[in-house]
Amino acid sequence: CFFVWKMSGLSPLYSVRGIVILDNLGKRLCSRFYDKEWQTRIGDVSAFEKTVYLKTQAYGNVMSLDDTIVVYKTSLDTIFYVMCGQDENELMMSGLLNGLFDAISILLRHQVDRQSILENLDYVFLAIDEAVDEGIIMESETETLVDRVSMRKVEGVATEDPSSGGGLPNEPNVMDVLNRAREIFLG
Repeated sequence: CFFVWKMSGLSPLYSVRGIVILDNLGKRLCSRFYDKEWQTRIGDVSAFEKTVYLKTQAYGNVMSLDDTIVVYKTSLDTIFYVMCGQDENELMMSGLLNGLFDAISILLRHQVDRQSILENLDYVFLAIDEAVDEGIIMESETETLVDRVSMRKVEGVATEDPSSGGGLPNEPNVMDVLNRAREIFLG
C-alpha cells in the first residue's frame, strides 16, 4: 500500500515545505525549510521570502506562487507563513498555522511581536519542531503544542516546567544555557 503511494507521488501524510516568520519589513525572524529539492528549485531563499512578503500586501490569507501554496497570518509587526506544495490541503495548512500561532502566542504571553519572538526563539523553534518533523505535520492542536513545549504535567505524568528553573541544584539547565547564549549574542 505504501509502495503504491510512493510510486504515484502521493502520500497519506500532509507535508510542509517551510515555515517562516518575517517582521513587518520583510526581514526573517525565524525559518525552517524541509523540502531540499524545492529549495534547490527556488534558488535564493531570501529572494523567495521577499517575493512572498511583497505579495502578502495584495492578497488575503492564502496565495499561490509558482508551485507553492502559502498560508499566512499577521500579528502586530510579524507575519507567520506556512508553505506547501499545490497538491496539499490548504485547510490542513491553515489549521497548522492557526495552532502554531496560538501556541506561540500562549508561550509568549500573548505578545507576538518582533521583540518577543527574538527574545524567545527557543520556544518558537521548539513549537515549530513539535508541530512539524522533517516536513510532516505531527501536531496542530494548540494545547498539545503548548504542553509539549513547556513540559508541563500531561496526563498525570509530572515533568519539569522550564520556567521553574528545574534540574539539579548546581547543574545548569537548558534555559540557563540559552539565556547565557542570548546575553553573549546580544551583548
